[in-house]
Amino acid sequence: MNDEIVTTGEIMDFLQENMVTKEDARFFATKKDLETLSIETDLKFSAIRDDLQNFATKDDLKSFATKDDLKSFATKDDFFQIKIDLEDVKERMATKDDLHELRSEVVGHIDGIVKNYGDYQHEVVALHSRCDRVETRLQTVERKIGLPR
Repeated sequence: MNDEIVTTGEIMDFLQENMVTKEDARFFATKKDLETLSIETDLKFSAIRDDLQNFATKDDLKSFATKDDLKSFATKDDFFQIKIDLEDVKERMATKDDLHELRSEVVGHIDGIVKNYGDYQHEVVALHSRCDRVETRLQTVERKIGLPR
């Protein structure tokens, strides 16, 4: 039981080794400091909470495209093939010069047809006039020989 008895000197030594001096106590936080720290911490946590609400959730991420979804989009090779196809189409398509040349040919043919039609009309008029003259002569001959009409 002697071991459990503590002397006053031992208590004093313990307190001197473990007690805080007034100088040391000035650097400790006061109750007001702790309240201010608590308010600042609450504000920071509130800001962090607001920031976290702007991040995507697991449910939001479910609606994002997956790798498999992206595979259905055109790839670099697809675009390269389209480029080759377009070059092929360009080679086979008519240019403005080609169309202008074709237009000139078509207009030339139409002009020929119109000229032939004009010649045909003149020929018809000439034939009609010749027929009238022949008919007039025939009527004169019929009258002179006394044929009834």
